[in-house]
Amino acid sequence: MQTLSARRFVVFLIAASGVFTALLIAPFLGLFAVAAVFAVSLFPLQEKLSAKLGDRRTLAASIISIGFVILVLAPVVAVSVSLLTDLVEIATEISQRIRAGGVGALIDVAPEGSRAMLRGWLARLQVNPSTLQESIGSYSAAAIRMATAFLGGVGTALLQATLMVVALTVFLIEGKRILTWVRGTVPLEMKHSNEILEELRKASHSVVVSNIGTALIQSVVALIGFLIAGATHLLVATFVTFVLAFIPAIGAGGSVFVVAVLVYLGGGTWQGIFLALWGFIAVGLVDNLAKPLLMKRGIEMHGALAFFSILAGIAAFGPIGIITGPMIVTLGVCVVRIYKRDFPPMSS
Repeated sequence: MQTLSARRFVVFLIAASGVFTALLIAPFLGLFAVAAVFAVSLFPLQEKLSAKLGDRRTLAASIISIGFVILVLAPVVAVSVSLLTDLVEIATEISQRIRAGGVGALIDVAPEGSRAMLRGWLARLQVNPSTLQESIGSYSAAAIRMATAFLGGVGTALLQATLMVVALTVFLIEGKRILTWVRGTVPLEMKHSNEILEELRKASHSVVVSNIGTALIQSVVALIGFLIAGATHLLVATFVTFVLAFIPAIGAGGSVFVVAVLVYLGGGTWQGIFLALWGFIAVGLVDNLAKPLLMKRGIEMHGALAFFSILAGIAAFGPIGIITGPMIVTLGVCVVRIYKRDFPPMSS
């Protein structure tokens, strides 16, 4: 029979170890969360591939992880670096032309159909050309510095991506053992542990399906707008729209708006205006409607609650809140349901 002081000391040790463990994994929590969510979604594929390879789970997990890098991470990194490199070159060229010939030299290299319009805007603004020249030059220099700093952080991003892929591989290989350990460690009945884990599994799958599915739908809707407006470089514009759909601060609409500005400056007045409205209304509406509906298909959560869980997660944790927000809300809803169903009030 354990004494009360010994029991309290054990509880203290559990709490202390939990705090220190949280401090240890805090810098990698976002990476582990993303890796765990993708591992849950890819686990059925891992099981099938492992069976075909003679139960070689490590080999199957390695193949899936390599495929994940080739199909997901590599294109995102390549397009991001390419776009930022182009932006640095454009900003450098703008800065050099302004220093050499002022704002007029910049207008002279614009598409012929937009030169008169740009000169009219400049005249209506009634801005001192020298002041405008200094402002554009400073903004261009700042853009160059920001883009260069971002390119310098690519190495850190690659390191984090590598750690995430390693975590994904470990989760795929040790997934069953991790679940067995959780079931045996958590002080709940087996049926309750299984129910919570199943809800989290469905939530993880829904998060992946909703985000990727929404990005695909937005890309298709954006492509329709590009075709109507007669935009060029459709493949690049559509792929960039798909990638930016995962970034909450920009979104797919940001890509469409940039293309709209380029089309407008190229002389397509109504096309540019149409495309800007298309990105704001059609592409934005898809994000607000499709994501909650796709997420709701996998978890027992009201569409509005799913939507606000994403917004709250982003506000609390940043971009990783797209994953953590719905997972936290799902866990809370599941625990409350279990408590209400299986833990009736104790009689006095």
